Amino acid sequence: MAVLNQNLPEEIELDIFSRLPVKSLLQFRCISKPCQSLISDPYFFKFHLNRSLFSKNCRKVFLSSFPPQSIDYESLLDNNKNALLELDCPLWSRKSNVSIIGSCNGLICYVVDKFKVIIYNPSTRVSKELPKPPITPPLSGRICYYYGFGFDSSDNDYKVVLGMDIVADTSKSIIFHMFCLRHNYWRRIQDLSWRRIHERRRYNYLGIFLNGALHWLMIPKGIGFAQLYRVIVTFDLSKEVFSEMSLDNIQGQTDSEFYGLGAFEEYLYALSFSFSANGTSVEVWLMEEYGVKASWAKFFTIPCIVSNTCLKPLCLLRNGELLVTIDHYYNDQIKLGSYNTKLKGFTRICSFPSSSQTVLYAESVVNPTALM
Repeated sequence: MAVLNQNLPEEIELDIFSRLPVKSLLQFRCISKPCQSLISDPYFFKFHLNRSLFSKNCRKVFLSSFPPQSIDYESLLDNNKNALLELDCPLWSRKSNVSIIGSCNGLICYVVDKFKVIIYNPSTRVSKELPKPPITPPLSGRICYYYGFGFDSSDNDYKVVLGMDIVADTSKSIIFHMFCLRHNYWRRIQDLSWRRIHERRRYNYLGIFLNGALHWLMIPKGIGFAQLYRVIVTFDLSKEVFSEMSLDNIQGQTDSEFYGLGAFEEYLYALSFSFSANGTSVEVWLMEEYGVKASWAKFFTIPCIVSNTCLKPLCLLRNGELLVTIDHYYNDQIKLGSYNTKLKGFTRICSFPSSSQTVLYAESVVNPTALM
């Protein structure tokens, strides 16, 4: 690594620069070649990233509106007019069908028109478009696509997973391919032979990345949506194998329909509709110890003021409240706001079109083009 000042030990220089926000680092990069060399070093990427992930002040919300935006939600709560920042993402247009695949280590992965996959750093504006996946869809019939994005720490590599399911043909397996950013190619991986995705709710085809694995909420082939049985299917990015995570111990507790998954801080959570004589409510269940099915615990419950309200917890705010999105599903807007679990009150921060998606990300200088 480059030494900027001969009178300062390298580890002190590294520590000082790792505490700076990405905006300042990009400015310092233009000062001198040693600065540029230090900030562009992959070792510095990791060092700065670890500090960013630890600090909750470096987290923001990426919004897939048009144009896409970065939301500094803590500043927005303080009525800071600079809390919303428009982004210029490659291939993003009103005419394109854009979906967020996921977020990992400050990188946003999104897909345009099903097969054009982009990995983008919203903090540095650096991006990489992946080669077209080797998938040939059939000419007719309904197709469901699965996506996932995450980091394989054993190989220091970012991986994108893409699956294709011919919904009408229950005899066929779901075909999966995976792209390794470091090796820069797609390859066929293990097929999923007897599960199909639970598709009653939006975006359940997107794998939730946590603990080195992707997670989808699914139902067995041949079981109708009216039945409440669900299972979590996981894909380990390092071992490259599928496995199952049971919801049995909580599915039988109440008359609930599990409809979604997410990651909250370091926990996996499951979302369910709970039906009772008093009406419908949304329950949030946390897996307090990853992989241990007996560790599922109810986090909180929110009454549904409007039917078919879908809730998505994002993170804890500085004031101890939860940052959440609330989607009324048939409404034309999604609300971003804070929820007080003790007072059971929701405070709206902002609203955006219902076709938009949100994902949490940490500011980083990780370069998607520098891993090959």
